[in-house]
Amino acid sequence: MAAYRTRRLDQASDVADLGCGIGGDTIALAGAGAQVIAVERDPIRLALARFNVEVLGLGSRVSFIERDLIREPPPPAAALFCDPSRRSGERRLFDPDDFQPPLSHVLSWRQHTPALAVKLAPGIQRSVVPEDAEVEFVSLNGNLKEAVIWCGPCATTSRRATVLDSDGAMSTMIAAATPAPSLNLPLAVLCEPDPAVIRAGLVAELAHQLGAYQLAPDIAYLITHTALPTPFARAWPTITWMPFQLKRLCALVRELDAGVVTVKKRGSPLDTDSLARQLSDSGQRHLVAVLTQMPYRPIAIICSADRADMVT
Repeated sequence: MAAYRTRRLDQASDVADLGCGIGGDTIALAGAGAQVIAVERDPIRLALARFNVEVLGLGSRVSFIERDLIREPPPPAAALFCDPSRRSGERRLFDPDDFQPPLSHVLSWRQHTPALAVKLAPGIQRSVVPEDAEVEFVSLNGNLKEAVIWCGPCATTSRRATVLDSDGAMSTMIAAATPAPSLNLPLAVLCEPDPAVIRAGLVAELAHQLGAYQLAPDIAYLITHTALPTPFARAWPTITWMPFQLKRLCALVRELDAGVVTVKKRGSPLDTDSLARQLSDSGQRHLVAVLTQMPYRPIAIICSADRADMVT
């Protein structure tokens, strides 16, 4: 994750890592060749960051400053990076005004250096992002990991979804003036957008790429006639679907020779783990039961977990 952010900052001649902690992002930046100014108010953390940098042989690329950034401005640099603390003891903080430093204070540093990147939790509300900034949501191996606000010359769009995997592959999607997809009944393939796509509000852009439809305006599942390879969604071949009724659903999965049944949901109040135990049986087929909504009614879509069944 740090390596990816570093690639987005690699045009800067030097970067100030503000609130560097024990040096994780400082190391990533220096390891990519940047000159880094590591700033931290806690002298112990700053000493640990210095030790970690030296052990990795990166000392020539990093300078260290002990400074309280609430009381003093950031040092001069071509770009600034900050990962504000979002914990108080064991308690997780959700209000941006409670972060250390507060998000509003971090964003004020744009007066000194317009090129600013701020790492945040992925649940951050898009309403706190300045209108002229970019918000990027990043997932790793299908799990949503972080949001980053990019300011000044670092911002190249309004919203972005970036999908990474452990092998180093990276795919990114940006906002476009894309109309909402049309609605349709379930089709041959059910697609679940990556959580970064959903959080970035780019489901319509993905639907346009895939030639897909939605089941309902507020449901992020997409449906297509055929499967198109994409890093931005998982896809399952549809076996059948029905208006949701639990007794009928249990009977149907037995008829389909269900073994392990994975339950997914959007727009359903049911507990997926409990229902998966109830539906799973001793059969041969691994099925995916998707509980979701069409306009005015809940439905269940039964899919095969075997990608060999995929319509292409």
